[in-house]
Amino acid sequence: EIIRSISNVPVIILTSEKHSNLFNHLLNLGVDDYLIKPFEMLELLWKIKSRLDIFINKEMLNDSKAKYKNLFNSINEGIFSADTNLTIQVYNSAAWKILNINSEELKGISLIDERFHYITEDYNDFNMEKFPAVLSLKNKSSYFDVILGLNFNYNLYWLSINTVPLIDEETLEITGVVISFKDITKLKEVEEQLQDKERHLSETQGIAHIGNWTMDLATFKVQWSDEVYRIFNVDKRIE
Repeated sequence: EIIRSISNVPVIILTSEKHSNLFNHLLNLGVDDYLIKPFEMLELLWKIKSRLDIFINKEMLNDSKAKYKNLFNSINEGIFSADTNLTIQVYNSAAWKILNINSEELKGISLIDERFHYITEDYNDFNMEKFPAVLSLKNKSSYFDVILGLNFNYNLYWLSINTVPLIDEETLEITGVVISFKDITKLKEVEEQLQDKERHLSETQGIAHIGNWTMDLATFKVQWSDEVYRIFNVDKRIE
C-alpha cells in the first residue's frame, strides 16, 4: 500500500504461501504478480522483464495520451466527435468556449438537439437533411466550409463547418463523424454592415440620380455603380 501510494512501479511478491485468498488480497492491494518458492532464477527474470515491458508501454501510452490531449485542446477551432446518432462523444476546449457553454453541458448532447437551431445565411431555417454531418454519415463523404448560423442559448453564432466521416478500416462501416468549426460571427457582422452601406449608397444615388465609377489602373477595368447603369440605360449583366 505504501509503494502504491507513491509509485506505479511493478511489484512482484516472492512467497512460500499457497493460499488463494492471500493472492487475491495481494492483487487487491496493487501487487502486479507473484512467485511461489521454490522457483528458477530464469522464471523470476522472465517475470521481471514482462512486468517492466507492460509498465514501460503503459507509461508511454499515458504520455502519448497526455500529449494528444494537449494538442487536441490547443487547436483554435472547435472539434466534436459524434457517433452515428450525432451524439457528441468527444470535444476540445475550443468547442465549449466558442459556444460559451459549460464543458459538462456538452456531454451526450446530440448535434440535432432541439436546443441547436440552425439557420441559413439568409436567416431561413436550415434544412437538416442537408446538414453537413448528416450528409457525411449518409454519403461517406467530407464537406468543407459550410456556412450556417446557430441559435443557441439566446445567442447567434455564425460558423464555418467541416465534417469528415469516421470509417472502420476493416468493415468499412461508418462509426461516426468528426466536426470542426470556427466562429466567423464578427466577420459575418462586418460583411453585413458593408452590404448595408452599399445598399444605402445605391439607394441614395438612385434618389439623387448620381452614379460613380472606379478604374483599376493595372488592368484598366472599369466598375460602375448601379446608378451609372441606370443613367445610361445599360443592362448590368452586360460586361
